[in-house]
Amino acid sequence: MRNMRNMRATDLINRLPSCFARAGAASCALGLIFALGLYASPQTAKAQDAIVTSEPTFRAEHAGKSIYNGNPVNIFLAPEIATIHSSELVAVDGSWIIEETQPWGRDVPLERGIFILKRMNPEKVGFLAALSEDSFEGGTAVRGKNYDFAHVSFSASATTTHAISFSLPYLGAAGVPSGLYGLFVAEVPATKLTSDPETGDGTTSEFTDEDMEKILAGDPSYAYVYAPIRYSFPAGFNYINDGPPPCAKDCFSNVLFLPGIESSRLYRAQVVGNEEKKLWEPGVNDELRDLWLTTEGESIRDVYTKENDVVDELPVVGKNIYKSLISKMDEMKTQEKIKDWKAIPYDWRLSLDDVLSYGNNVGGKIYYSGNNRATSTPYIIQELRRLAKNSKSKKVTVIAHSNGGLVAKRLTEILGDEASQLIDKMILVAVPQVGTPMAIAAGLHGYDQAHLGGLITDEEDARTFSSTTPMIYNLMPSAGYLAQVKDAVVKFEISLALSDWIDNYGNLIRSENELRDFLTGYFGKVDAKTGDIDQPIKMNYSMLTDAEEIHAMLDAWTPPDGISLIQIAGWGVPKTVSGITYKGKKGGGVKPEMEFTIDGDGTVVVPSALWTSASASTTNYWVDLATYNKIGNKITHHSLLDIDHGSILEVEGLEKFIADVITNSTKPLTDYEHLSNASPESVVKRLRYALHSPLTLDLYDDQGNHTGIATSTGQVEENIPGTYFVQFGDTKYIFADTGTPQHIVMSGYDTGTFTFEIGEMQGDTVVASTTFADVPVTPQTQVRFDVLSGIGSASALSVDTNGDGTVDSSYASSTGQLIVPEAPPAESTPAPSGGGGGIPSLLPQGTSTVSVVATTTSVIATTTPVVANVLQQEIATSAIPVIVDNQIKKPIQVAIKVPLKKKNNVIATSINKESKPNSQVASVAQATNGGLWLWVRHWIMNTIYSLLKL
Repeated sequence: MRNMRNMRATDLINRLPSCFARAGAASCALGLIFALGLYASPQTAKAQDAIVTSEPTFRAEHAGKSIYNGNPVNIFLAPEIATIHSSELVAVDGSWIIEETQPWGRDVPLERGIFILKRMNPEKVGFLAALSEDSFEGGTAVRGKNYDFAHVSFSASATTTHAISFSLPYLGAAGVPSGLYGLFVAEVPATKLTSDPETGDGTTSEFTDEDMEKILAGDPSYAYVYAPIRYSFPAGFNYINDGPPPCAKDCFSNVLFLPGIESSRLYRAQVVGNEEKKLWEPGVNDELRDLWLTTEGESIRDVYTKENDVVDELPVVGKNIYKSLISKMDEMKTQEKIKDWKAIPYDWRLSLDDVLSYGNNVGGKIYYSGNNRATSTPYIIQELRRLAKNSKSKKVTVIAHSNGGLVAKRLTEILGDEASQLIDKMILVAVPQVGTPMAIAAGLHGYDQAHLGGLITDEEDARTFSSTTPMIYNLMPSAGYLAQVKDAVVKFEISLALSDWIDNYGNLIRSENELRDFLTGYFGKVDAKTGDIDQPIKMNYSMLTDAEEIHAMLDAWTPPDGISLIQIAGWGVPKTVSGITYKGKKGGGVKPEMEFTIDGDGTVVVPSALWTSASASTTNYWVDLATYNKIGNKITHHSLLDIDHGSILEVEGLEKFIADVITNSTKPLTDYEHLSNASPESVVKRLRYALHSPLTLDLYDDQGNHTGIATSTGQVEENIPGTYFVQFGDTKYIFADTGTPQHIVMSGYDTGTFTFEIGEMQGDTVVASTTFADVPVTPQTQVRFDVLSGIGSASALSVDTNGDGTVDSSYASSTGQLIVPEAPPAESTPAPSGGGGGIPSLLPQGTSTVSVVATTTSVIATTTPVVANVLQQEIATSAIPVIVDNQIKKPIQVAIKVPLKKKNNVIATSINKESKPNSQVASVAQATNGGLWLWVRHWIMNTIYSLLKL
C-alpha cells in the first residue's frame, strides 16, 4: 500500500511542470508540499491515496464575497488568498454559490462529486492539500465543527453553477473566531478495497460518506483501505472576525421609488396668509395655470412638493395608482424584511437635470424650482445615500415607474462610479426609455390630457401647459426609437387638401430631423390656447433639442457594473397610440386621427419599455393587461376599473414579483399571474368603434355596465370588462372584445354630420370594417347600434333624428362598405359644426344620390394628388342606402364642395407655407369665408385628371 502511495506522489511530482503552466506557482507549490507529504510523512501513511488535479477551476461566492481557486484574469498567476471580514458580510448563513470556470474534464455523478469546506490548522498549512487529520483546526476532523462537505455532479463538457449549503458554524455568527479556510472539489471512488494485513486478501465494497469522514479523521483502521480520491487545488481565504455583520437575517436592500409624471402632488403658498394651495391634482384650469412654465422651462411660481406625497389613488373615481405598492413596502418594512423605503416626490414638470440638481427640503417642503431650490445636497441623491447607509445590504433597490425611469437612468450617469456603490438593482416599470408616440399627440393637440371630461382641465389648457414643460419633450420619440421602429410616427394622407402640408413636412415623418422640423415648424400651426384643437401647435425648439441631447446619452445607457436591471412592459391595451395620420378637414385644415397598437400599456409602446438590450445583467418581462382586465379577473381583484399605464403597479402578480426580487426569492414565473418573459399573443378578435361627430358615444352590455363618459361625474367609465374609452375633441373611440353582446348609444349635442367607423381587429390588423359616413345629426338625435358578437352580427344603424322615440332612418350594416346616406338639397343643408365627419362625403352638394363605396379600396401613396372616384349608381328614393357590389365601372369625376363656415383657426394653404415668426398665421381659406381657392384648385385638378384618364 505504501508503494502505491509513493507511486501516486511520484506521478504528481512528474506532472508539476504542466501544472505550473495551467494553475500558477502558488497553487502548484501547495500540490508539491502535498506530494512530499505523501512520500515522506509517517502521518500521511495512514491517509488514503490522493490525486491532486488542476481541474476544475471555480469561483465561489458567499454573503457578498468571492474567492477563486484559479486566477480569474491570468491562468499563469496564482490566485491571491482572499480576506473576508465579518463586518462586511451581507448575510449570516451557510449558503454558497459555486460557479465552475473550467469543467472537470470528466463526468462525475452526484454520489461521487463533493465540495469540502474546512477550517485549517494554521500551524499545519504546509499540509493544506493533504487533508490529513492534523491539518484541521483543533487537530481532529469533526464534521459540522471544522469541516463539512456536500455532494454535486460534474460534466465533462460544460461548466455548472452549484448552490450549496455547508453546516459549519456560520461566518459572522457570534463566537466564530478568525481563521484560515479552504474550499476544495473532490471526486470519491465508487468502491473501496479493504486488505487483510495478515493474508493480503482484499474485499471490495461501496464507498460511503462514513468512509470519507473516517478518512478525513485519520481513522487508523483505514491504513489498509485503498480508496483513491481526486482533489482540486484549494480556494483559500483568511476570515477576520472584526465585529458583527450589518445584517444577520433578511439582509435585503432598502427601496427607493421614483414615480411617473403627474404622480407627485404639487403646491404653492397662498399670496395672502399662511395657507397653501394644492396645484396638482388640479381643481380648475386656474390652478393648472399656476403650474405653467416660461419658454425656458422655468417655473413662474415657487412650487414645491412634500415628503412621501405621491399619488396613491385618483380623486373622484378612486382609481388606485400606487396604493398597493405603498402598502406592500410599508408591510415589508413592518416585517423587518427591509429596514426602510422612500417614495420620492419630485417636480415632474422640469428637466431631468433640474430634478437631480435641486430639491431643497425646507421643513418637509421640497423645492425643485423658485428661490428656495438651491442646495448642495439635491433631495433625490441625498435620500439615496441615506437609504444605502441605513440598508442591511448597504445598497438600495430602485423601483421606477414611467418618467421615473428616465430620472433613475440619468441619476446613475450623474453619480458615476458611486452608482454601483449605492444601488444593487433597478426595476423599470413601463418606462418610455426612448419616448412614445402618444407624446406627439399630447404635445400638439392635448390628446388624452383633459380631466373630468374637460370640466377641470380642457385639452386647450392641457396642451398649452405641456408645450412649455420639459417633461413632454423628454417623452417624444427619440432618434433611437425612430431608427428602430419602422412605422412612421406621423403621416399625411395624400390629397390636394394636404398638399401644402406635404410640401412643408413630407408625407411620412420617421426620422429625428423630420420630427423636429414638424414639431417646431411654423406652417399651419395655431395658438395653443385659442386655436382649434385639431390643428397642431408649434413646439419649443430649444426644449426639444435639449431633450434630444439627453436622449443621445440615455438611448445608449447600460446598467453600471454590479447593478442588475429588470425591465417590465405592459401589453394588451389597444388604445396605445403608435402614430398620427392627418387627413383633410371639412372647411380646411387637418383632422388628426390616431393610429393604435395593442403592443403597449395604453401610453408606452413595448419597444420603448424594453429598450435596454437584454444581457447577463438585464432581464425583460411583459405584463398581460389584456387578460388581466377581463371580467373574471376584475371580480377576483374586486375592481371594475381597467389597469393601464398609470395603474400598472396595481397588478397583483407584478406586485408579488417585485417584492420577491427585493428579497432575492423569485419563484417560477407561473407563480406570478399575468407576468411572462415573452410577448403575449393576440388571439382574441377585438372591436374598435370610432365616432367623428357632435354626439356622445356610450357602450352598454346586457347587464347594464357602461363604458364612456359618466353623466354624473364627467369622468371616463370603463365598467365593461376589456373595454377602453378615449375622447379627443369631437372624436371618440371605444375598444372592446368580441364575443359578448354590445349596445352602442349615441346622443347628439350639436348640428352637423357624423361618421361612425367599426373595425374588427386581429392584433393590429383590421380584418373587417364598416363605415357610416356623413349622417345628419341635431342636438335631439339619438342613434342605436348593436353587435352580438363580431362585426358580422352587427345590426342596422338606427337614427332617431328629432328624439321623439321613432326611428327616422335605418342604415343596414355591411362588412367592408362605406355607407353614405341620401344627401338633402344644398339650400337646406345646415353648416356642419362640432367636428363633422372624419371621412368627408364624396358627393356634390344638392344631389339626391346614395353612394356605397367599399372601404377595402385604398389610395396608394404618391407625390401626385389623387382625385376620389365615386361609382355612379341607380338609387331608390328611400333614406336607407342600397348596398351595391364593388363592380368595376367607368367612373365619373366628382368635385368636393367644402361647406362654408368661418373659422377662427389657422388653416394651412399655399399662402402661409413660408415660415413666419407669428404662429397665428392667417389663411386664404379664412379670408374667402370658406375655402373658395381650395374649391377652385380641386376643380382644376379634377378636370386635368379626367382628361388624362381619357
